[in-house]
Amino acid sequence: MTHRPSARALPLLALGALLGACWGPATPEPAAAPGAPPAPSATPAPAAVPSAQAAAPAASGLPDLRAGLATGLCEEIRGTNVPGADSYFFGELVVDGSAARGSETWELHANSAWKARGGGDCVIEWRLVGSKVAPKACQECDFGLSLSSTPLVEKSGCVEDLKKREARAEQLAYDVKLQTDGTALVYFAGSGKLLGEGHHKDGTVQFRSAHQCKWF
Repeated sequence: MTHRPSARALPLLALGALLGACWGPATPEPAAAPGAPPAPSATPAPAAVPSAQAAAPAASGLPDLRAGLATGLCEEIRGTNVPGADSYFFGELVVDGSAARGSETWELHANSAWKARGGGDCVIEWRLVGSKVAPKACQECDFGLSLSSTPLVEKSGCVEDLKKREARAEQLAYDVKLQTDGTALVYFAGSGKLLGEGHHKDGTVQFRSAHQCKWF
């Protein structure tokens, strides 16, 4: 499912050809996010991640990465209102010995033009299970993760065409860097590109992708 931050998008009014032409596969690896490392061995500072002081702790004891989330940034293109949404990808993984489990969520915050056409805020969630492995692209990372994803389609409030396009089971491979200040970096194991930044504590790793605009 490397279905995370990518240029996916397109209309819910013409989801046939438009979706096929403008959305990449459900799990393409994204272009390097601002601040992503030029090489797998680089270790960018997670400045975009809310600090423990800036966000209330979640049930895991880690900061809530949804606190203070920036939305309303995707209303128009070159002065023209276009249906779309603010897009974020979240993940939380628990590593216990050689086993790993957790979830990932793609979260969309609809703009006014998309709402006017019947769209709305929604999420698609995946359940993850797998194992801890050696890191691949990021040699400075602490470990890798080999995971299988299962979409929880019944929990999603997204429109049916969007769920059919994106909510599918896939195999994932990540590299994880645990930093001494409690922050964490998660990379795609295939390319070494940065997927998201977050925090870690007592075997739990959370991350959030950089903000993207998705146009429908």
